[in-house]
Amino acid sequence: MRKVYSVFEFFLALVLIAVGIFVFYSGYFGRSPESTFILPVGAMFLVSGVLVLGYAIRSQVWHRRMMRERPLANAGTMPDWSHPR
Repeated sequence: MRKVYSVFEFFLALVLIAVGIFVFYSGYFGRSPESTFILPVGAMFLVSGVLVLGYAIRSQVWHRRMMRERPLANAGTMPDWSHPR
């Protein structure tokens, strides 16, 4: 079973999105020539934050689905192969 790091992932996603918005905002409204280089960095932070957030949500949904899954009714018991016949 996979470990669920959803709290860390949500926190990391929020930090990345906040930094991305700040850097993107400062690059967009900056009047210096370096602002053209700052815009892709802000976009990179935003995209990586959204990707981490999507991964955290997918991990949480997968974990809940695995915890709710029940064995099939018609599966029966597994054969005992420990004793040769």
